[in-house]
Formats: sequence, C-alpha cells, structure tokens
Amino acid sequence: MTRISAQHSAKPSPLLLIDDDRSLASLVADYCSEDKYTVTSAETGEEGLVLARQQHFVLVILDVMLPGIDGFEVLKRLRRTLNTPVLMLTTRGAAMDRVQGLDGGADDYLAKPFQPEELHSPQSASEGDSEPLLRRRYHG
Repeated sequence: MTRISAQHSAKPSPLLLIDDDRSLASLVADYCSEDKYTVTSAETGEEGLVLARQQHFVLVILDVMLPGIDGFEVLKRLRRTLNTPVLMLTTRGAAMDRVQGLDGGADDYLAKPFQPEELHSPQSASEGDSEPLLRRRYHG
C-alpha cells in the first residue's frame, strides 16, 4: 500500500487506486493530489478489497488486469457491500469491456493509454456529463 497526500489547506478527500503499475499509480496520484485527494494505492485486487472495506474512500480507481482476481471481480465484490463510485481505468478499452464494467456497477470507464489531463476533462462514459471526472461527484 502506498499513500500519497496532497499538500493543500482544505482537507483532502480519500481516493483508492487499485492498479499494479507503480509508475501509473504515481502519475495518477500526482494528478489527483492537484484536485485535493489523498491517494492510497493497492497493487492487487485482494489488497484493494481489504482497504475498501477498512477505510472510507470517496472514489475507487480500478484497473481490470490485476494479479490474482481481476478488476471486474473486484468491482462485483465491492458492489455487494459498498456504493463508493468506481472509475475503471484500464487497457481493456473495447466496447464489450466498457459495457461489462458499466453494467457491473462502474460509474465511469477510461481506457489506457490516456493523457492524465483526461482526468480533468469533461468527457466520460456517461453521456451528458459536463464536469471533469475527478470533480463530478467524487469529493467527500
């Protein structure tokens, strides 16, 4: 588990990033900290599930291709007990994967590779949203 805190005067909102790519996790954490998030990172689905159940997070960013259980299974298990918003951030960007993620309970789906600025962009899987992904509904 990695924790990266934003250095802002307002209290940062807690965010959980479940992704086994450490360099991507660092990049996402840097961008999220600009939006006043404290990022906790897990490298496996199992670790992410434990953290999600132990702590309150305003958002989970979830990769699909993880060691052990995949992100779709993590999402399924999260949805059994939690309604925390989930943003799927994954290389699996085919239409069927997006449908599976959104139908499985994800709130948004962003395919890799992506530009970090896309986290600040108004584009999303949900038609008609005009707020940036990280500002739309994920602040606590």
